[in-house]
Amino acid sequence: MAISKLNGVDVTDASTIQGVSGFSKIQGVDLAASASVYTLMDLVYEGATASVSGSDVTALTNAGNAGSNYDLTQVSAANRPILNTSDGNYNSQDTIVFDATNSEFLDIDNNYIVDLDAGFSMFMVCNVDAAGVWMIGLGGAANNWFPIMARTSSRVWIRGTSGPAQIECAPTVMTTPRIWYIYGNGTKKAAYVGDDGNEFSITATCGTVTNQYLGRIDTLYDDCVQAHYSATPNLLSEANVNIIGNELAARFGKTWTAFTY
Repeated sequence: MAISKLNGVDVTDASTIQGVSGFSKIQGVDLAASASVYTLMDLVYEGATASVSGSDVTALTNAGNAGSNYDLTQVSAANRPILNTSDGNYNSQDTIVFDATNSEFLDIDNNYIVDLDAGFSMFMVCNVDAAGVWMIGLGGAANNWFPIMARTSSRVWIRGTSGPAQIECAPTVMTTPRIWYIYGNGTKKAAYVGDDGNEFSITATCGTVTNQYLGRIDTLYDDCVQAHYSATPNLLSEANVNIIGNELAARFGKTWTAFTY
């Protein structure tokens, strides 16, 4: 029985409540059955949405709810990352492989601006190359980091117009493929390691970050395998963090430990 209203409150077809099918929202609360990384996050970048020339990634469609305003492109053949169409480290899913020696990165069609002190949420499913240094999500000009991870120091940096937040995650091995949840709640900035449940945090003011690229910050370039990157300028609820964490774990063959704030 599909129901569109309950006591005057609009609901849409999806889940089941007490045996009655047809609900995904009641009083504005998303139910688990309808929520996913694609509906909860502004940006979702994965190899599955890549356009390629040979194995070179020429463009990447944003699969998040902010839509095509934040698609990615790379017009320079010399600076294109590579698509691995069956990565054994990620459950044979597509991954994007960045090589810093070739200055590989992708441009965002429009700047993605986030107030880092107002709250944000971000997921990365990735690993740094064993010979590389940086694992970069989004970035822009100098001191616009969202985030940057360093293999050599096991740190996660987040920075905008002030900061930075330097989250020490040692002895986490960043060459290991895993799920990361990185978030900000006011001045607290934290990195959660999905497979072992460890969280590392720091108190810092970071200002506003202006993101122009995936895999690049100023003159620093990614040396990383990225299976998934997603972000939103909101702090997710615990329930939605775990929905996404479990979804990514199932897709990419990783472990997700139940998260609490």
